[in-house]
Amino acid sequence: GGNTGIQDANNLGWKLAWVVKGWAGDDLLDSYQDERHPAAAENLAVTRRTTRFLAPRSPAEHRLRRAVVSLARRNAFARTLVNAGRMSVANAYPPSKALPEGGVTVQNLALQRADGRTTTLMQLLREAGDQALCFCFGGVEHAPAGDTVRVVHVGVDIRDPRGQLAAHLGVSPTAAAAVLVRPDAYRASTLVAA
Repeated sequence: GGNTGIQDANNLGWKLAWVVKGWAGDDLLDSYQDERHPAAAENLAVTRRTTRFLAPRSPAEHRLRRAVVSLARRNAFARTLVNAGRMSVANAYPPSKALPEGGVTVQNLALQRADGRTTTLMQLLREAGDQALCFCFGGVEHAPAGDTVRVVHVGVDIRDPRGQLAAHLGVSPTAAAAVLVRPDAYRASTLVAA
């Protein structure tokens, strides 16, 4: 419940901040239910499956667990079947009015600033505060900067020499693209120039 509670607070926190600052209307708060309710349902399903694997309720479930554990000792494919406590997973958000493309959580990555200092994706989000980040690839210069969005030019502000940030955000490192990442670390939209 702790992970889910933090994700709930993170989702609601930036939305409240935007409404209080006048950056968004009250309808942004309605998206909380659209996003976090499916996430909670998915986490409950994952928890239920994990609990049943760890504490089987029937002889058939016991046999299944013993078979999976036995196979996993000798076969790599079976190791993925061992459900040993994945109690909270990062949830994708379904498409909604506030998130037409749906949303995918972004994981932390080690990055390098233009001056050579190391940073991380989460550090950039912390520095942005309540702002979303717009990562611009492939020389994209015109991006929606302002109170709500901080623009980060990849190759200028930060380096991505192996293309790991681009791959993680779902774009080609050479494509002219802009990817918006919300303050709660969810990829909100992607715009690839034709």
